[in-house]
Amino acid sequence: MAVIKFTSWNVNGINNVIQRRKIILSLKKEGTHIAFLQETHLSDLEHVKLRRDWVGQVYHSAFNSKSRGVGILLHKRVPFALEKCITDSEGRCYPVRFSIRGENACLEPELDQHPVKSTRPSKMAAAVRALCNDLNLFDTWSTLNPKSKNFTFFSSLHNSFSRIDYFFTSRQALERVKMSFHMVLIPYGILCTL
Repeated sequence: MAVIKFTSWNVNGINNVIQRRKIILSLKKEGTHIAFLQETHLSDLEHVKLRRDWVGQVYHSAFNSKSRGVGILLHKRVPFALEKCITDSEGRCYPVRFSIRGENACLEPELDQHPVKSTRPSKMAAAVRALCNDLNLFDTWSTLNPKSKNFTFFSSLHNSFSRIDYFFTSRQALERVKMSFHMVLIPYGILCTL
């Protein structure tokens, strides 16, 4: 999945079956992968019913069936991993932190991988570079450490190291960045502090 489409929509109440179906079908027609819905006016039970057709996961916060309510719908094919969610009993927001997993897009293969698999960047890496160029953003680590090789992921299966965590910032913010790399002996990665 090279492109992930996000949609934010104030649905102004979808508390009947026909309205819910229309919303789900409209999002599907738009090719939405992750939808952020506001003012759903649904109960907890009704929010769960949004998990149908293309929707693989639903995260929500309900207040009552007459007002408020938010929901996050994730497409079945979005390879994500939930990291943290905080319940909001007011139905105003639903803070969720997750990562979308997919291709290991090393921007500089010669610096970001060991052993180097290919010196040619992937299509995903080229797309990330183009986006950064359009938005005038810089890879903070490689800009401040242009020749340094540090890795944030080790694959025991492939016996390889990769730098898979990227933090992008503007040129103006670069001079205020303090950065450090810590080797931490934990099974799930290396800590990078920005």
